Amino acid sequence: MLASVAGPAFAGPTEEQLAAARERFKEGIELEGNRDWEGARKAFEEVAATKASAQVLYHLAYCDEHLGQWLAAVDGYDKALLAARDVGDSAKGVVETATKQRDELSARMPKLRIEIRGTLKKGDELYVDGKLMDLGVTVRDLKVDPGSHAAEIKRNGATLIAGTAEIAAGERGKLRLELPKNADGPAGPTAAPRKTGGGVGKIPAYVASGVGVAALIGSGVTFAMSRAAVDEVAASCEPDGVTGCDPALSGRAQDASTLTTVSLLLAGAGAAAVGTGVVLWFVLEDDEPAGGSRAGIGTDGLQPGRGFAIAPTLGGVLAVGRF
Repeated sequence: MLASVAGPAFAGPTEEQLAAARERFKEGIELEGNRDWEGARKAFEEVAATKASAQVLYHLAYCDEHLGQWLAAVDGYDKALLAARDVGDSAKGVVETATKQRDELSARMPKLRIEIRGTLKKGDELYVDGKLMDLGVTVRDLKVDPGSHAAEIKRNGATLIAGTAEIAAGERGKLRLELPKNADGPAGPTAAPRKTGGGVGKIPAYVASGVGVAALIGSGVTFAMSRAAVDEVAASCEPDGVTGCDPALSGRAQDASTLTTVSLLLAGAGAAAVGTGVVLWFVLEDDEPAGGSRAGIGTDGLQPGRGFAIAPTLGGVLAVGRF
């Protein structure tokens, strides 16, 4: 005869444990009110060990947000939403509040772009804040917590290049890791990252050079027109130098003088604009867009966070910049 023995059923928390958890939950709420986020989180962790309700999960995420652990907070809000939807109307308030908190926090989440310069070899590894990352992160923005972040590239277990970035809420940071020419040996830390925000890059250089070239072309055209007017007037003048020139062409003589003046002015402005463009080309740095809106921190090569440049035009000056 075969006999089956049923295993012990899963035992949920006792009434005493639930009562203690309720009291600890109240303590956590009080600690939250006093902005003791670490103490409050510890209290909610203890409550969750007994019963991880939607409300408890929400408050854990809320504490994480105020502790600067934004990635964990967004994940926590998602867990609270899942738990709230499972129980229905009794957790409706959690659904509304957690959704609002998660969306607002996600919108302010800092983003970090890792830019690698140099040639990578098979087996090279990228670590960000100690975590092994897909090297595809070099072409996209990585969501991070506000604060300091470290990145390094390792080859055969040894660090080739490392750098750090400090990023505040709502910012986009770029950390450049430039591999050494002798890529078999490690390199020192990279310079602090420049902040990016869709900078103007070398646009002012292009604008100034374009204006200069246009002015120089205009100078050549007006000079040719002035020479034509001079030749026309000269052809009417008697060679003896006594009889004089055709009075009817006095207007053309005035035109020739005006065109000559305009030609000289355009030549000077064009040369100045081209010179400005050349200077800006070497001063400014290229900047690539960061997937959609790059608002976030300055890559114009002038001053982090904002850039400004002036180029002469035919009507005055052209100001190009980001503030």
